[in-house]
Amino acid sequence: RPSAPFFITPIIIGNLAGLVLAINNQRINSLNQQLQQAHDQLSIRFAESEDRYQRLFHHAATVQLLVDPANGDLVEINDAALDFYGYTGEAKQPTSIFALNLDTPERILANMQRALNLEQLTFHFQHRRRNGDIVPVEVYTIPAPLRGRMLLHSVIIDISHQDRAEQHLRRKTQEQRLLLDSIPVGVWYLRDAETFGSVDQSFAQSFQLSPPDVAHHRL
Repeated sequence: RPSAPFFITPIIIGNLAGLVLAINNQRINSLNQQLQQAHDQLSIRFAESEDRYQRLFHHAATVQLLVDPANGDLVEINDAALDFYGYTGEAKQPTSIFALNLDTPERILANMQRALNLEQLTFHFQHRRRNGDIVPVEVYTIPAPLRGRMLLHSVIIDISHQDRAEQHLRRKTQEQRLLLDSIPVGVWYLRDAETFGSVDQSFAQSFQLSPPDVAHHRL
């Protein structure tokens, strides 16, 4: 008859193994719970972050678009953009950037890819409003991970007033140039003590030269 220790030893070893397995299972369950809690917290924060982003996007005073760079679809248009493009209160809204941007589809897609790759983030385009008006715009674009994909977040700036100011300045400069060249009196000004600035036709002709031959040259 075997002695008692031979029967007790397997029981002790088996109990220890079961205890080790139970501890490991408990640790695994605890880790799984911690991972699930971390995942839930991240999901909540992500949802809150995207919700905050959407609120800021839609209530912003600046014209903003969310564009899918893969096909040019307009994923989101904020209220300022609807007003700017003339679609406020309209049931039908533009669904593609191609409906707004007068550039060719090929160039639009290429520029969106450049923005997606962070190669270029500022662009100048001609955009069309609903009433047919063409507006020069400056577009600032950055990639934005939203809705499980990478979109382009674009801020649109109307620069038509800048163009009008530049055209007005060019027109006034031409008018002044014509007036200056039409008078028979020699007129000039100096850029500094030793350099001509601009001169009129009469002054240049006194040296048998044209105004560009004299302007910005040393006395």
